[in-house]
Amino acid sequence: MEKNRVLFEALEGRDELGSPKAACSLTIQRIVSEEDTEVIMSVGTQDVEVSVYSTPLWMIVDLRFEDRLDYDYLQFAQVCMEYLELVNESENEPLSLVLLALAS
Repeated sequence: MEKNRVLFEALEGRDELGSPKAACSLTIQRIVSEEDTEVIMSVGTQDVEVSVYSTPLWMIVDLRFEDRLDYDYLQFAQVCMEYLELVNESENEPLSLVLLALAS
């Protein structure tokens, strides 16, 4: 877990200029074959603060937006709602909700 902590610290919080350290994307993917996926919907931002918490059972990634009217927040929320709708509509279709966080 110590190796992970170094990685998490590279992503978490803000830098010395006050900018978020990470860039994030949230993507809905459908598995097309064993080797391929199809992107259904995706959104990204460089303006969100990331925090990572880990326990023996869970990995929690917290995204902190400016407020609930933040444009990026609304887009991320829309992707989450779309994912829930697709899961509820599809019987056994393999879908994934993928959060990607990159140190900037």
